[in-house]
Amino acid sequence: MKIDVMRSFLARHLPAKSRWVAQGGVRGWLWAKLRAYYAKGRFPIRVPLHGRFLVLNAGNPYPFILADAPHFNSGLVAAVACLRQYLGRPLRIVDLGAAVGDTVALLLDRVPGCAESFICVDGALENRPLFEANTAEVSGLSAHFVMLAARTGKTPSLVHHHPGTAMAAGREEVEAQTLDALLVAGGKAAPCDLIKSDLDGYDGEVLAGARETLARGQPLVVFEWHPFLIRRCGNDHRAPFRALAEAGYDQLLWFSNRGPFSHRTAMPAMAEVDWWSDFLIAHNQPMDPHFDIVALPPRLGELYHTIPQAAVYPSDVSSRPTCVP
Repeated sequence: MKIDVMRSFLARHLPAKSRWVAQGGVRGWLWAKLRAYYAKGRFPIRVPLHGRFLVLNAGNPYPFILADAPHFNSGLVAAVACLRQYLGRPLRIVDLGAAVGDTVALLLDRVPGCAESFICVDGALENRPLFEANTAEVSGLSAHFVMLAARTGKTPSLVHHHPGTAMAAGREEVEAQTLDALLVAGGKAAPCDLIKSDLDGYDGEVLAGARETLARGQPLVVFEWHPFLIRRCGNDHRAPFRALAEAGYDQLLWFSNRGPFSHRTAMPAMAEVDWWSDFLIAHNQPMDPHFDIVALPPRLGELYHTIPQAAVYPSDVSSRPTCVP
């Protein structure tokens, strides 16, 4: 695999210099030029992240996101840590939108011993060699590069909306299956304790295709809710809440997409969901606000207060979350 050495160097050092932009002058101009150069790469980069070297897609903004938002994914990390402690055993995790394996690396770094197994799913076949390079030493992991949808059949193809990620809004149609069908192997459904879904506007469709999984095992669910991308994909912003409510989920923890905890609610009425959708779409720029939402079934109600507490990290973001019973 050919690695872009120069852009790998920039990914390692340039994010820490983002303050140059605010300072303006020659430094600000230089930073902007180098950032634009980085974004136009053609080959993968290799950069130290989450306690190991990861290979990322060309132009992937992830190193810059982490530098700009050090609490990024704090809700997911706290949910995994608290559920691991609550159940008293490693978790069986389903990672939807696994991309290049960065979520696996994040969780193994921030919550050591958190996972018994990972079932990783991604629709972009181009991510496969990068994913395999990043997870080669991870035991108990299986990967599926397939498209998921609300029902088996055709679904829109993926199109990139920025380097490193894509959404199901293409003009062509490709074959897709449901998560329920994917998790059934040999006639027996694979058990899972936690589902993480980051599908850029398609999360509701995929959760609608996981009704049996949600109702049967009632795993903790962490999903991205991005009304702007949901609309671009032509999907229903109510869909994830509807699928979860039908499966008996009744409590939600809302985290901003940059990481900090926002608020907690019971399963909201659709009028409230509509209000939030309209608000986030109206204020989409420049910060692209949306939510990462932790959905809890009644059996995990005790985590309603412990997860937000665990997600409040000290300034040293290398520290690990601690759940308070």
